[in-house]
Amino acid sequence: MSQEPIPQPELPQIAHLTATLRLTSYGKHLISESMYKKGLAFIGAYVLLSDQPSSEPVEYVRLHLLCQGIELLLKGLLLTNDYDKYKPTLAKKLGHNLTKCVDALTEAYAANEVRPNLRKELQQLDDFYKAHRLRYGSGTDLLITPYSITHKLVARRIMALIILTERIMKTPKNRPSPTDPTSTAPPKPSPSELVP
Repeated sequence: MSQEPIPQPELPQIAHLTATLRLTSYGKHLISESMYKKGLAFIGAYVLLSDQPSSEPVEYVRLHLLCQGIELLLKGLLLTNDYDKYKPTLAKKLGHNLTKCVDALTEAYAANEVRPNLRKELQQLDDFYKAHRLRYGSGTDLLITPYSITHKLVARRIMALIILTERIMKTPKNRPSPTDPTSTAPPKPSPSELVP
């Protein structure tokens, strides 16, 4: 006797939903916050792996987690700044390019330019990250030890950015209300508050 397969429920077609979905300001805030918090989770995984015994594969994964976290954090902050302006640019214009994300954030918040030594370190990380060399095996693994890829300045700066952003976002005036139809996205923090 053969058993009949168990029928599977049909999944909703999410692509169709997003094309017709009109977001309120609060909905846009929730999406921005989700992007930012996913970035925090990647950074948290990077920190947790820092406490583990290291090997070259683990170090490549740590660097990838750091870069993925930076990308999502910055994109979440861009969406918080102006959802309608930045949402269409995230995938095509900014992509996985950390330098472009930093430049967009600097412009969005009218912040000071990134210092040359920090930009150099970010660019090096970015070159590996956007080419997917940190997460996939390649000839890079044979030629470059991940321990030679500097990232301490970038990691410290992103940690400072997280601390400042969390401090700003905990302020009640920066939280939109889901029950108030006139509620808007959080006010834009001043550049001196957001970008150290």
